Amino acid sequence: MAQIAKTFAPPCHLAWRVPLRVASRVASRVALSRPEAEAVWQVQQPAYRVEADIIGCADFPPLRECVDAILLAGEDFLLAYDNHQVVGALSCLHGDEGCVICRMVVMPRHFRRGIGRWMLHYLFLSTNPALACRVVTARANHPGIAFYESLGFSPSLHFASKECIDLVLLTHRARAAA
Repeated sequence: MAQIAKTFAPPCHLAWRVPLRVASRVASRVALSRPEAEAVWQVQQPAYRVEADIIGCADFPPLRECVDAILLAGEDFLLAYDNHQVVGALSCLHGDEGCVICRMVVMPRHFRRGIGRWMLHYLFLSTNPALACRVVTARANHPGIAFYESLGFSPSLHFASKECIDLVLLTHRARAAA
């Protein structure tokens, strides 16, 4: 474990808002506070604007999400802090077949600092390695796809959203337990 911590030193302070146990199920749910949900919203708005520009989508559905929707999402959140300010958020759902990443956002001024990579590594260390992890992104989001592929995700399915956005499902196959 010390080797992993040394190899993947976090670029900022990370904290799960919901405690996870290795069995890939949430032990007990603690809801995000309104200020935390507002902080997530303030990170995801500029991050999703960048993605909308990359994929050429003027009406990108994640940009329509409000703070109340984040509060009611029922997702487990990993928040990345820099000087007590949320600069990244990863949320996911855990089930018997693995983990589904629902959102992965970093404040644009903090891009390319390893925050997203560290959040995913932390997720992998915090969940059952015998189960797969999945994420969906726009097929035209080449930087996002390259990022996920660099961490071992592989495209496994192409489909379209109800808004006619071409999407790709990427899967990170089960890992051997350490």
